[in-house]
Amino acid sequence: MEAIKMVIGVIGTLSFLFMMKTKVDNALVAIKAPVTLNFYFLFFWALAAALLGGLLWAGSQQIFPSIISSSSCADLIQDPKLTLGGSKEPHGLAAFLWPIVTNLPIGVLLMVVSWRYAPISVKDAAVVSLIMVLSLSVAALIFYDLPLLGYRGFRCYLNAKGLAYQNLEIYLVLIWSGLLATIAFGALYGGSKFGLLPSLSVSIKDCAIAIGLLVGVTVFSVGFFIVGYPHPGFESARGVVAGVALRISLFFGIISMFKV
Repeated sequence: MEAIKMVIGVIGTLSFLFMMKTKVDNALVAIKAPVTLNFYFLFFWALAAALLGGLLWAGSQQIFPSIISSSSCADLIQDPKLTLGGSKEPHGLAAFLWPIVTNLPIGVLLMVVSWRYAPISVKDAAVVSLIMVLSLSVAALIFYDLPLLGYRGFRCYLNAKGLAYQNLEIYLVLIWSGLLATIAFGALYGGSKFGLLPSLSVSIKDCAIAIGLLVGVTVFSVGFFIVGYPHPGFESARGVVAGVALRISLFFGIISMFKV
């Protein structure tokens, strides 16, 4: 009887290992470069690039703490000249650097896809990436540092309104994603019309679709998170969700604009 149980156990273990090998093999095939582009391949690498961008920003905070530090609206009132950033809000130089650092892997991914599948030239992909990060930096400076009736940036301004946490976060992510998307994709549209991207033709409809995709995905992701964790104590995790959703939808927005 013991021998039979041992044989059954060995067979069960081997069957499990074979099943897992098949699943792992299928997963490896899915992340390898396919002959033609597909959503799962793009999504996997977009997610990886989005997470890597967040890790690069976290590493930058550790390496350059004197430039990239953390602060709240109360701290800004005490010293409005601080150059800030981090888990709470980036301001000044940090606000300008945040989109560059976090979206650098997305830009590299776009160039790799262009090199491998040639939907657009690598040169145009590089120009797209440059326009993207610089325009996002401008948008970030507007969101975090624009003077609004004596307050620095949209968060400090809306914080003073005494809104409920859930409403405050939804309003902020809507303004944040809408501002970043509009300026970034608007800049790409302008670059196309002014000849900076000679092999590309971007229409207003393309921009509208890309903006709607970015805002919709980002707001939905944050809203879904807030429903599950409706407390300010999870604001750092909410920020991670917002950043990852923003970067993934930004990549797919560019894909949709340029028919990649």
